Amino acid sequence: MTGKPIVEEAEKPEPIFSKVEKIKNQNTSTISQKEGEGSITLEDAKKTALDTKARVLNENSYPKFRSRINQFYKWLYENDFEESHSRTN
Repeated sequence: MTGKPIVEEAEKPEPIFSKVEKIKNQNTSTISQKEGEGSITLEDAKKTALDTKARVLNENSYPKFRSRINQFYKWLYENDFEESHSRTN
């Protein structure tokens, strides 16, 4: 041996971002929603959200959350929000 370290050239790894994009593209192409499938009314969504949060949040945090949700729904109705069964992306 001559005393010099043996250095092998390593493969250049594929960038992580390209892998993420490939996975992202695969997932979005397989997702589809039929009209009316999985749709929920605004009031049902509100009730579900409030019921779920009531079980998760502590008794001091829940009233503040409920107030924010109610203010949001009030704003929706004041701004003539109309429910629609079709979604556009």
